[in-house]
Amino acid sequence: MKFLISCTLFICISISLCAQDNFNTAKADAYLNLLDKHNKFMGAVNVAKNGNTLYSNAIGYASVKDSVKNNLDTKFRIGSISKTFTATMIFQLIEAGKLSLDTKLSSYFPKIENSEDITIKELLNHRSGIYNFTTSPAFPYLMYNETSHEDLLELIYNLEPAFSPNEKSEYSNTNYVLLSYIIEKIEDQEYSKSLQSRIAEPLGLKNTFYGKDIQTSENEASSFQFVTAWNKLDDSHLSIPSGAGAIVSTVSDLTVFINTLLTSEKLITNTSLDQMKTTIDHFGHGLFKVPFYEDYGYGHGGSIDGFKSELYYFPESKVSVSILSNGLATNLNDVLVTLLKLAYNKEVDLPDFSEYAIPTEQLIRYVGTFSSPSFPLKITITSDGNSLKAQATGQGAFPLTAVSQTQFEFSGAGIKIMFNNLEESTYKEFTFTQAGQRFTLTRED
Repeated sequence: MKFLISCTLFICISISLCAQDNFNTAKADAYLNLLDKHNKFMGAVNVAKNGNTLYSNAIGYASVKDSVKNNLDTKFRIGSISKTFTATMIFQLIEAGKLSLDTKLSSYFPKIENSEDITIKELLNHRSGIYNFTTSPAFPYLMYNETSHEDLLELIYNLEPAFSPNEKSEYSNTNYVLLSYIIEKIEDQEYSKSLQSRIAEPLGLKNTFYGKDIQTSENEASSFQFVTAWNKLDDSHLSIPSGAGAIVSTVSDLTVFINTLLTSEKLITNTSLDQMKTTIDHFGHGLFKVPFYEDYGYGHGGSIDGFKSELYYFPESKVSVSILSNGLATNLNDVLVTLLKLAYNKEVDLPDFSEYAIPTEQLIRYVGTFSSPSFPLKITITSDGNSLKAQATGQGAFPLTAVSQTQFEFSGAGIKIMFNNLEESTYKEFTFTQAGQRFTLTRED
């Protein structure tokens, strides 16, 4: 699934916090070195206070094949953080009198079902009811090919609404693709040019742009997935996500952007910013609100191909965190929380990445195909003689790390698998957990 938000929630006890200037650089270095050593993270990070960098670092490779290492100027695809840029430009157009929150979608795309009842506001805060095209059956056949606006619109026109406008909130990349097309119609130019003239150039963001084919020679990172080594992933064609997920940037550029957006009126007025920050059912208007202890931050996360990203600013402490990853085999939220704890001068325990050793002759216990009437996919467990892999129907295989004799994880996607009912040297079922959802799958044979 591509271009989807990585919505991060920080669960912490409630105590008073104050961000400190004496950032524990040694502990941060030790943490990132540990991630690097165990192939858990590749990418770059930046932690700032009052817009001034407290800590920055880059680890891993922009190109594994060519042994090109990531650095602080490496450019990464930022996925859905692009939506915050798009929302900012929409509010700029509103302030210029060229648009309003109450403008109907039918003014631009009358062929979309319910367009006469869908407003710009509902596109911004995901209450339009327009089906998320990245979850449509046609999308996997589309994502790697250059696609015109006309062809993508034709796909959108044929999608049945997910719900009635303003009935509820549900994340949809389609909303922000349409918003980027509306920007193009109003400005009479490509989205990429509006991005440069409205945001990148005024802020001096020299490494922020609408992405094209990845050029490692230009210090652009490819994305990877770790199985037994870092394997390069295919690149989605960025003609498709547009303002929903096509922007490329660096951790320093993103730091400048989020600090400027949340602390000044250089991009939009405080009135517009207050609207962006206003949430309904946890959805803002291009921003998400996330808690950290007693503090709150505003920003967005992103995911596209193997790229993962997080960008948040905490107004009370004036701390911002920017994380761009092109290879992840752990939970990105853990990386984010660790960096925030260090910024707030909180105690940080380094993780233990040691794996539970299962004798190779016992791996056959887990091998098989598992399914459930309540789960849409079958999951096949295989062994290469040394470790286990899992593969869901129609998706790529992913490695399983043993935590105990019965519990396995794929931390990069937040997946946990707990095997149950060992009978005749074979496990008959397992419990699959991801994103708070739990399913029990039973062996088919």
